[in-house]
Amino acid sequence: MSRHEFFPTPFRRLQTLALSDFTEEGLLLDAIGDQLVGAIVRFEIPLDSALTIDEARRAIEAAGAFEAKVTKARAETVRRRESEISAGMGLREAVLAWIEQHPDIQPLSQALLIEAVRVEEAFT
Repeated sequence: MSRHEFFPTPFRRLQTLALSDFTEEGLLLDAIGDQLVGAIVRFEIPLDSALTIDEARRAIEAAGAFEAKVTKARAETVRRRESEISAGMGLREAVLAWIEQHPDIQPLSQALLIEAVRVEEAFT
């Protein structure tokens, strides 16, 4: 029969901050600052905020946080195809659809088609 013994291990609280936890001057609200002592803190600064990463990090570290991870939010982007070009299309059809998307390249369309066929043949 095996015997088990519990060993307590240290832990750190994880705290996530919001912009509302800061004053307009970039300082932490007093009520929040007390909760950060010894904690690992993360904070994502919204894009439209005037608060800088350095200001936020200094305020969090001054409150006694063990570690601070401060990042700036990223703008969400959406990528869309200009037209439906897929692997299911034939080579000629796909190249012609791509050339339609780029009218400035149309004078080179014949040369591009010839080169595309040459490259495809080299790999098959």
